[in-house]
Amino acid sequence: MGTTGVVYGLLLSGYTAELDTAVIWVNNVVHRIMPVVMVLDWLVDSPRTALTLRRALVWLVFPLAYLAYTLVRGPIVDWYPYPFLDPDWPDGGGYPGVAIASVGIAVGVVAFSWVVVRVGEWRRREVSRDAAAAPAA
Repeated sequence: MGTTGVVYGLLLSGYTAELDTAVIWVNNVVHRIMPVVMVLDWLVDSPRTALTLRRALVWLVFPLAYLAYTLVRGPIVDWYPYPFLDPDWPDGGGYPGVAIASVGIAVGVVAFSWVVVRVGEWRRREVSRDAAAAPAA
């Protein structure tokens, strides 16, 4: 969800009318509110188990499958969920533009995954240290 917020802010904030959501407020909830809520929740209540970068990269399976599905389905139904995935989008640059946007997002997700793993490790150590220093009841 954090990545969703970043991608929306960088690539989609100027194209909200083109996102074509059935209910207007859904766009704000999905792209603006929930990414902030999820990141804050993760910072406040960090995971208690260790997360490895290898395990975090498994998260890329869904977005890659979604990208493949979208690129196969898009020309069939003549609709893409986001302008940067539409090769016919006037500002997009065709399939090379789609590839550049997709690779850029993938690099961002890998970097974000690395940050999540590192901050998660730091938060777990802090919580463990606080628990160890707390007086026994």
